[in-house]
Amino acid sequence: MNVNHQIEIINKYISEGNPLGVPEEIADVEYLIYISDIVKNMDNGKRLHGCIISMLKSLGITRFSEELRQDIQKIEAKINILHASQ
Repeated sequence: MNVNHQIEIINKYISEGNPLGVPEEIADVEYLIYISDIVKNMDNGKRLHGCIISMLKSLGITRFSEELRQDIQKIEAKINILHASQ
């Protein structure tokens, strides 16, 4: 699977999870600039988690509710499955 396809799939996972709760019509572009870092680090669980946390912090998230933590875990699980399938 090429990198562009990985970026497309991961962006879909994150925009569907929509951890910021942005309007659906912009969710697919809101997170796009962060996806290449996630692709680069998806082979390591700690680095992947760190990328997602950094993305959210740079977007203004300062408090991580239990619901948000669960959303992050779901996104990470999907990305891990994608990586394992390669």
